[in-house]
Amino acid sequence: MTPWGTAVTYGYLKAIQAQVGHSTAGMTLDTYGHLLPGGQKEAAARMNQILAALKRRPE
Repeated sequence: MTPWGTAVTYGYLKAIQAQVGHSTAGMTLDTYGHLLPGGQKEAAARMNQILAALKRRPE
């Protein structure tokens, strides 16, 4: 994983934002998001986990 991926994974997006001088975290992700390998797969896997857990909940 790239340093960007590691940093975002551990919640340091705001620190990266400040270091690169972006006005918003969204700008940082828009600019560097393509450098996060597997980001789409990780997000899809997490969403699948959430949905599976919701299906198992009794109504």
